[in-house]
Amino acid sequence: MLFLIVSSYGCHSGFHIGFSRSIEMHRNGTYRQMANKLKDSGFDCVILDFKTVYGEVGTPFDHPLARKTHAFKYDLRPLADYFRSQGLYVIGRVVIFKDPPLKEVIGEGYEVWVFPGNETVEEYNRSVIRAIVPHVDEVQLDYVRWEDASVGVSISQRRKRLLRSLRNIVAVVPDSIPVSLDIFGRIPMRIKGWNDIIGQDIYELLKIADILSPMAYPSHYWGILYDPYQAPYQTMLNMLSFGVPEERTRVWLQAFGWKVPDSMGIVRYITEQLNSMYDLGIQKYMFWMPKIDSTLLANRRWKEDLPQSDPDGFEVIGVADSIFPAFSADMFGEYSRDTNLINYDGPGLLDFQLRIYRTVMDARLMNGGWLIKSWFSPLKVEGLQFHNWDVKISEIHGKNLGFAYIRERWPWMNEPVNTVVLINLNGRNNGQFRRNFTALWRGDDRPRRVELLEKDGLLYFQVKDSTGTILATSPLIKSEWLR
Repeated sequence: MLFLIVSSYGCHSGFHIGFSRSIEMHRNGTYRQMANKLKDSGFDCVILDFKTVYGEVGTPFDHPLARKTHAFKYDLRPLADYFRSQGLYVIGRVVIFKDPPLKEVIGEGYEVWVFPGNETVEEYNRSVIRAIVPHVDEVQLDYVRWEDASVGVSISQRRKRLLRSLRNIVAVVPDSIPVSLDIFGRIPMRIKGWNDIIGQDIYELLKIADILSPMAYPSHYWGILYDPYQAPYQTMLNMLSFGVPEERTRVWLQAFGWKVPDSMGIVRYITEQLNSMYDLGIQKYMFWMPKIDSTLLANRRWKEDLPQSDPDGFEVIGVADSIFPAFSADMFGEYSRDTNLINYDGPGLLDFQLRIYRTVMDARLMNGGWLIKSWFSPLKVEGLQFHNWDVKISEIHGKNLGFAYIRERWPWMNEPVNTVVLINLNGRNNGQFRRNFTALWRGDDRPRRVELLEKDGLLYFQVKDSTGTILATSPLIKSEWLR
């Protein structure tokens, strides 16, 4: 069957279809219905597994070891061609260094992993990529890392060998085809020059790939975050605030059910992740192993609720002037790690607590245990400035609102990161509105005025400096919340 390929450039809203599901869908013909559902729900691309973590390959490919690995299982190229014919952008996902059958055949590696730097491994993966390039709009490489364990190779050598291998592998991709790389969620927060045990370094990987995709699943954080999967919005906000430039980020969101609280449900869990991504100005995302109906519903509803007009001509309905310094200090090196550092009480409405535990600092809204922000970083980081926590409480239309200003300067950033968070102080019912709302910008401009604006039945959150210049604008909620 021959399809006319008319595919729009770029993936903004991506839906991952796993290997087994793709085969089943192609065999029973439901891929046609799936293409329509994706487009109707606001998706513009699909991610297909052409090589899996089990070494299964979804295309015939020409390599001397192909017969020994028995890797070819099913030809997914016709499925990719059909999706492209329907105007969907198709990403071909290829797992690189986790490959059980290849490891068994070549006899070099660790458990189910093959090592970066092995020329046979590189050529084997290049052969798969050559076979899929005519049928995809983008090549996505996953498991581009070492195993997160000791394997007898120094950490600095891991980084060097990984980068060299990736350069050799992506050389086979035509310049007209974008290359994306999946990375661990912790990697964007690594200080420049830090050698991570898995070998990933965003500053070097950005020289190799067009897009980096942090795997920002709230379910995968523990120990160093306060209730990470109970507060997916805040967890995502923390993880995505650093490192990869927004225009070159397409983040993996969690659409599978692991650790999703029963009280929250998967649809709201997905929506809160989308909200955090949007508040940070990241416009591209993908859902990993999604629950189909729930993910389609969540994406469609979220896109329908997005503002349809630009933020001009608003009516100002509430103002918090003069965001004043509630406290300001260089926290590092002054206090014990095991004691509460500072408590700020805003006339009985808000208990804003900073504390250090283990090797991490967190900040929590104690009114209901809400988390605003937390850090993964060790306490002793040369050049780190942590200061200017400013809080103001306002009453607007009978609603108590908190405005918290946070300013951070990290050693590897050219400009500080400024964040103003609007906090709802009127209870924990999140069915009508987001838990809190964030405006973020980079630079030295300090906020002076926060305005709540109304237009077309929606509230917006706008931050201005002392001259009236707009520093950041964040869409919020339906204006009926303040009525």
